[in-house]
Amino acid sequence: MAVLGLSSVGAEEFETVFSEMSNGYVRTRLPDGSLRPETYTILKGGYMGGDVADPTIDRVPFEDIARTIAGALASRNYVPSRDPTATKLLIVVYWGTTLAPAYHDPFAPVPEGKPPPLLSEPVHLSQADAQQDYAATLQAARTLGYGSPLDTELLSRRYYIVLLAYDFQVKLKKDKSKLLWETRFSIREQGNEFGKQLAAMVGNASPYFGEDSHGLTHKPVPEGRVVVGEVKSLGVVPESEPVHAALAPDGAHVAYLTIENNKRQLIIVDIDRPKRPAVAEIADLTLVPAPLQWADAGHVLLRQSATEAVSFNLAGKRSEPDVKTTGLAPADHSRAIATEPTLAEIQTLVDEKLPDRKVVILGADESGHRFLLLVSGGAGSARYFVFDRPNDLLYEVGRREPIP
Repeated sequence: MAVLGLSSVGAEEFETVFSEMSNGYVRTRLPDGSLRPETYTILKGGYMGGDVADPTIDRVPFEDIARTIAGALASRNYVPSRDPTATKLLIVVYWGTTLAPAYHDPFAPVPEGKPPPLLSEPVHLSQADAQQDYAATLQAARTLGYGSPLDTELLSRRYYIVLLAYDFQVKLKKDKSKLLWETRFSIREQGNEFGKQLAAMVGNASPYFGEDSHGLTHKPVPEGRVVVGEVKSLGVVPESEPVHAALAPDGAHVAYLTIENNKRQLIIVDIDRPKRPAVAEIADLTLVPAPLQWADAGHVLLRQSATEAVSFNLAGKRSEPDVKTTGLAPADHSRAIATEPTLAEIQTLVDEKLPDRKVVILGADESGHRFLLLVSGGAGSARYFVFDRPNDLLYEVGRREPIP
C-alpha cells in the first residue's frame, strides 16, 4: 500500500481516502457507459469517540451521516432497497475520532536526586506508555488505511468514516460475512468541525465507492469557516466570587479544587491527556475557599492572604505543598483577559457549541488561544471545559463540586 507524504499547506486541508475491492467484486457498466444500478441497505456499525469532548462530532446523529452517504451513493448509481430478497449490498458505517500519541507525561515520577521539572517540560515515556502510544497509532493506521503506524499524519487526531460493503444475500441466507468493498476516509481534526466537513468528506470519497484507490490517496477539501453570530453579554465571574479553577499561563493545564470522599483536593489536569490528572490533598483548611492561581506553568498557588500562599509543584501524581512563600507574583490572566471585547466572540462561539447550557468564561492563557469555561445546566454537576480557539475544540477537564 503506497503512502503519499503529503500534508496540508496554508488554508488548504487534505482528506485521505483508502478504498479497495475483494472477493471478485466488480461494477458492471451498461452499454451507454453508466454503472449498472445496485441495491443496498445501510446499517449503523458504531461510533468511536476520541479522548476529549468534541460536540462537533459527538452530537452528529447517525441519521445525518447516513443521509449524506446515501446522496453520495446515488451519484454512483447505488439504489436503496427495503426488499431483503432484492438487496445486494449491506453497507455498514463506522465513524469517529482517532487517538493521538502523547510525547510527554508531565506527571511522571522524577528520578531521585534530580530537581523536579516544570509541568510543561517533557520527560521520557515509560515503556508501558510508549507501547500504549504505538498501539494507538497502529489502530489508527489500520482504521484509516495507512500503510504504516509511523506516518506523521497519525500524530494528530483525525475524524474518519469507514464504509464496509458486504454481500447482503450471503449474510441473509448463510449468516456469513463476505466483504465486497471498503472505503476509509479521514481528515485532520485540528482546525475542522466534523459536522461542517461531513458533506465535503463524503463527496470527496464518493468516486471511490465500489472502486480501488490503489493505495492511500490525498484529496484537497475546502477550508471550514466559523461565522460569529450576534454578540451576547459576557458571562464573566464577578470579582467577589472566589475562582476555584484556573488555566495555566501556557494553556497546557487546568487546576481546580474539588471534594472527594469528604476530603478537599487540588486536581491538575493535562488538557491533552485529561484522563491522567495529578492529585494533591489539601490538609490545611485555611487555604480554602481562597482563589486558585498559577505562579508559572509549573506551580499552582493557594493564597492565604495578600502576601502569603502555598505553592504546589506537582512533579508526580501526588504531591505535597512547597514551603510557604511570601511576595509571590501570580501569573493569573483571568481578570484582565476576561474583560477584553474579543471575549464577546468567544462567548458566542461556546454558546453555540453548548446549547441550552449556561457558559461562564473563567479566564484564558497568555496567548489568548485557550479559554477556561464553567458550564452548568442539565443533569449533574457543573463542569469545567477548555475551549481551544485555533483548533475549534472543546476539552472536558473536570467537574465542579461545592467547596464548603
